[in-house]
This record gives sequence, C-alpha cells and structure tokens, in this order.
Amino acid sequence: VRAIEWWLAAKTLGCSPLAYFVANALAFGAAVWAATRVAWHVTGRRALAVFVGACLAVSYATAHSLLFFGFGLTTAVALGGLAAYFRGEELEGRGRHARWVLAFVLLLLGGLAHEIFLAFALVPLAHAVIVRRRRAAVVRALAFTAIVPLYVLTGLVMDRVFQAGVSIIPPETAAIRFPLKVLVEVSARVGFT
Repeated sequence: VRAIEWWLAAKTLGCSPLAYFVANALAFGAAVWAATRVAWHVTGRRALAVFVGACLAVSYATAHSLLFFGFGLTTAVALGGLAAYFRGEELEGRGRHARWVLAFVLLLLGGLAHEIFLAFALVPLAHAVIVRRRRAAVVRALAFTAIVPLYVLTGLVMDRVFQAGVSIIPPETAAIRFPLKVLVEVSARVGFT
C-alpha cells in the first residue's frame, strides 16, 4: 500500500517539496478531524472530542506526518475507518452496511499501509464488548477482526511472490507457522488505544 501511495504521489505531486508538505498537512488535518469524530461518537461530548483532536494535533504524530510522506494519509485513512464504523453504529439498514463496508476497507488499507494501525481493526470488537454489551453488536463487530489475518496473509503472499526476504513470521515461531509476535503486539496496541 505504501508503494502505491508513493507512486500516486509521484504522479500527482511530482517533485515539488511544497506540494508534499501541503498534501501531508491536509491529510493530517483529515486525521485530526476523524479523531475528533471518533471521540465524539465514543464520549458523546463535543468539548472532550475537540480536546482529543487538539491533543492529536500537537502530538508527535504531527511532526511525523509532516516529515514522512504517507503517514498523515495513512493516519487519516485508519481514523476515517473508525469514524465510519461509529457512524454506522448510529444508522440502520443499508446506511449501516455501507458505512461498515467503508470502515472495513479503510481499516484494512490503514493496517496494510502501517502495522501500527492494525490495532484499530480490533477497536470495534472492544467497543461492542465493553460499551455496547449486546450479543448482536459483538457478532457484527467480529467481522473487523478478519483484518488481522488478512494482514498476515498479505505479508505471506508478498513474501512468496516478490521474495522480498521479509517474512512476518519470526524465526522462533516458524516451526509452528504462527505469527505470535504480531498477535501479541496488536493486542497490546489495542489495549493502549
């Protein structure tokens, strides 16, 4: 996904440093907006949501997004996926399903672009279990957990097809063919999220 981001950037922005800076700033601005929407959906309080957005805006993620192309865009995509999920929770019928498909695609793209955003794929399930506490909500949120195995499968396919020499299965767990480190790290990140 990062390679596609860079290719699209080169085609659309060329070699202009100013264009990259503006694109990064706009993408991170969208990420701050999405974080504010997520906080508003979770807490129901606008003042707290604005505070969360302001905290993200002045965090290390701002500098990281402005310095490294693609991080702001990936952050916006991942947080936009969470915002779409929470908005879908408020809707019924086709609107809910459309938002959840959008959320799934955005969370998948965010996780594939940067593994830190894999934790976001487990947030819908955590929210359904801890906050909603309804069986139907938990069952619906289980679909989002499929993003983690899709990430693992994509890594394995990329490793086999392109023989990049980068495998997501650590050598110490290769005998059992289970990416234990990935699952432990993702679980820890969800806990901190």
